[in-house]
Amino acid sequence: CTVKTILFCLCFFVLIPCLIYLLSYLPFRDYEGNGLIARTLKNQVTMFRYHSTLTATHPYSSPWYQWPVIARPIWYFSGQPGGTLREGISAFGNPLVWWTGIPAFLFMIRLAWKEQDQTAGFLLVGYLAQYLPWVFVSRITFIYHYFPSVAFVVLMIVHTMMRLARDKGKKQFLFTAALYGLAAFCLFVMFYPVLTGQPVETAYVDHWLRWFDSWVLTAK
Repeated sequence: CTVKTILFCLCFFVLIPCLIYLLSYLPFRDYEGNGLIARTLKNQVTMFRYHSTLTATHPYSSPWYQWPVIARPIWYFSGQPGGTLREGISAFGNPLVWWTGIPAFLFMIRLAWKEQDQTAGFLLVGYLAQYLPWVFVSRITFIYHYFPSVAFVVLMIVHTMMRLARDKGKKQFLFTAALYGLAAFCLFVMFYPVLTGQPVETAYVDHWLRWFDSWVLTAK
C-alpha cells in the first residue's frame, strides 16, 4: 500500500465517518449544558457501560460466527388465521446471497494478497469494518447486526463474477450475473410469505422453507 492509499483509507473510513457521527448529535440534548463533543463522548460511555454489563438472554439471539450461514433467524411474529394456514415474520437473509458471500470473501483475500487487487482490498476493509467489531461484543447479538455487511457481500460477489469472467468476456459475465440474479430472486419469492407475514400453508413452510431445525418461521 502506498502512503496515498493509506491516507485515503484513513480519511474515507475514519475521519469522514467520525465527522458524520459527531454531527448526528447536533439535535441531541442531555440537558446538562454540555457542548457537542462533550455530550457525544458522554453518550458513548453510557452506551458502553450498558452493553458491556448486559446479561439478558433471548431464544433467537446468535453469535457473530453464525450470521453468514444463517444459523438462527429471528422469529418476530406468528399468527394463525385458520385451518392449516399460518403467518410468520422472520429476519434473515437470502441464502444464495449470504452463503455465496463466504467463498467470495475468501476470494477477495486471495486477490488482495496475491494480486494486489485494490478493489478487493477496499471491499475487504468495508466488509470487516462492519463485521469485525461484533467479534468483540460480549452481550447477546442478533442476525440483523449482520445486515450492514451484506452490502459489501453483494459487491464482493459481483467483483468475484467479474474477475472469473474476465478471461471469457463480457457476455459470460452478463450471463452468469443474470442467472445468479434470477436464482436469488426466485429464492426471495419462495421465502416472501415468512418475511412479510403473509398467510401460507404449514406444509409449504415445512417442506420448502424450513431447511434447518433452527429456522422457526411459523408456528406449528
